[in-house]
Amino acid sequence: MSERFEYTGGTLRLRRYPHRPNTPLQAWDAADQYLLNTLADAAINHVHPLIISDGFGALALALKERHPTLVSDSHLTHRGVRENQALNPETSQPISILSPLSDWPHNPGVVLIKIPKQLAYLEFILQRLRPLVGPDTPIFAGGMVKHLSRNTRAILEKNLGSATPSRAWKKARIYRVRKDPSLAEPSSRHRASYQIENPTVTLADYPNVFSRGKLDGGTRLLLKHLPGCEGVCIDLGCGNGLLGIAMALRSQTALVRFVDVSHLALASAEANWRENGLPQDRAEFLPNNGLDHMSENSAELILCNPPFHQGQAVSDDTAWHMLNQSAKVLKPGGHLWVVGNRHLGYHRQLKRIFGGYTHIEADRRFVVLRSQKKA
Repeated sequence: MSERFEYTGGTLRLRRYPHRPNTPLQAWDAADQYLLNTLADAAINHVHPLIISDGFGALALALKERHPTLVSDSHLTHRGVRENQALNPETSQPISILSPLSDWPHNPGVVLIKIPKQLAYLEFILQRLRPLVGPDTPIFAGGMVKHLSRNTRAILEKNLGSATPSRAWKKARIYRVRKDPSLAEPSSRHRASYQIENPTVTLADYPNVFSRGKLDGGTRLLLKHLPGCEGVCIDLGCGNGLLGIAMALRSQTALVRFVDVSHLALASAEANWRENGLPQDRAEFLPNNGLDHMSENSAELILCNPPFHQGQAVSDDTAWHMLNQSAKVLKPGGHLWVVGNRHLGYHRQLKRIFGGYTHIEADRRFVVLRSQKKA
C-alpha cells in the first residue's frame, strides 16, 4: 500500500503503527484529505488547532506549522505520530499529544474531529469540547460515510450545536459544526456501571472501552474457568480490567499487569481495581502495543481476549502479535488462556506457536483455549 499522502498544501510519507510491510491498509483515508482540503478552501489560518482522533498523524503532521494539539485514546496513535514525524524530517515542530482524560487547551483556533465509531465516545468528545470553544470557533467533524451512523448529526447537534453536512467526496463526509451557547447542558455520566456475580464485582467503563456497560459472552465463558496465580499475571488487552480483577480476588499474592492500547480502558481498569477494594501495590496499568518491550520469561499467567480489529479495520494481525509475544514473555511452564469467537481459529495459531493447546470449553459463539510454554 502506498505511503504517499497527498493533500492541498503538501505531501507526507505515512505508515500505520506498528508498521507491517505489505499490509493492504494505509495510514489515512479520504476523510483526512477532505478535512484538510476543506480547511484550505475556507482560508482558515488559525494557529493552535485542536485535532481529535487523528489516526496516524495525517492531520497533525499536515498542520505541524500551526502548533497543533492532538487528542487520541489510542497508544498506537501516540506512537504512530512520533514514528511518522521521524519519516518526515521537515515536520520538526513539536506536536502535543494528549489522552482523552487530559486537560485540553482552551480556545483552539480550529477544531478537526475524525468521527469515532462508538457514538458514546463521540458524545464524550463533544461534551469535553463544549466549554473550550466559542460560537465562532470553526469546527469540522468528518469520516468515511460507511462508518458514520444515521445518528451522527443528531448527536453533534444535541451536544454542541448546528451541524451542516457537506456533499460526499470520495465516500467521505464532513459536518461544519457551530456551537450553540443556548443549548441545554446534556447529561455527562461518562462511566457506564453494572455488576456481575461469581465473583461479585462492580464495574464502570468509560466510552470507547470494549463491551462497554455489559459483560461480553467470551469473558463470561472464561470467568467460569479462571485459574489462580501467585506470581505475575498479565491481563492482555484488558478493557475494563474484569479478568485481572477477578483473578486477583481469588489469588491474594498475584501482581497484575493490565495492558491495553486504550487510555480510557486503562483508566476504567484502574478505577475498577480501586473501587473493588484491591491494593494499589498489586497492580500496574500500562499503555502498550501488546507486550512490546516487556521482559522475556517474566510472567506466570497471561489472560487474553484478543481484538480482531484495529480502529475501523478488521484484521487478525493484532491477535497474532499478542499470541507470539505471550510465548516470549511467559516463564517456562507458564500458561496463556485465550478466549475468542470460534470462527477466528486461534487453536491453529496456538498449535503453531506453542506446539499445542488444551480445549477448555466452547459454546455456540466462543471457545476457551489454554497453552503452556514448554520448559
